[in-house]
Amino acid sequence: QDQIQLDWDSYPGSLSWSPDSTRLASTANGSILIWARRRDNSFQLETALSLKGFQQILVSWSPDGTRIASQDFPIIEIGGSEELDLGESRVNLWNTTTWKLEQRLAQRYSYGNAAPTPTFPFALEWSSDGNLLAGTSGVHEMWMMNVANGQALPPMQTVEPVTALDWHPNGLIAFGAGVSTSIYSVMEQRALYSWWDNGAIRDLAWSPDGTKLLYFSENEGTVIRDFSTGIRLATLS
Repeated sequence: QDQIQLDWDSYPGSLSWSPDSTRLASTANGSILIWARRRDNSFQLETALSLKGFQQILVSWSPDGTRIASQDFPIIEIGGSEELDLGESRVNLWNTTTWKLEQRLAQRYSYGNAAPTPTFPFALEWSSDGNLLAGTSGVHEMWMMNVANGQALPPMQTVEPVTALDWHPNGLIAFGAGVSTSIYSVMEQRALYSWWDNGAIRDLAWSPDGTKLLYFSENEGTVIRDFSTGIRLATLS
């Protein structure tokens, strides 16, 4: 079996499976790496996708498998060293047949000169129908975008950085920001309800049938809530 050692940089990598589980997309050293899964469950590097002058940070495979979305930031030079400009972001759509860049969409922020100190993005996710993308950015908000026309939807602004999000099958979005977990309605453009815990929310996911929400609280462990009632069903710590 071939073994490939990657020289990871200081920025965290992102992983996303293709819907049929035959390929894995990852980010490393500013590029997107596409790994083909072999019959023995080992992986072979198929191709690498990159844009000069930009760091690919997050990657997400579309539900139908035809496209990959990535989020990047420009690389700038400060004091003789390269840094990321976290105040500016782009969303890229790559064709998974040709591996060519199909669209490059600007992600604009609504804070203007009042923007808080930029923070690192944590999430990039497709809606279950593949029509919308949602993600976190370099400022305190969750953004949403229509993939067909690149039109930005009104963002959900938050006091704390959004650290995790996941689409519900019915089009709602669960997201974590600071110690709160909220359910957001894209149609109504507002958070419907929220829960507060004793620790920062680091990750979350819906159950496959959409009836339960699981999230990881830094001080409490994994919390399971019933979606219809909001009742905490269990805490795993």
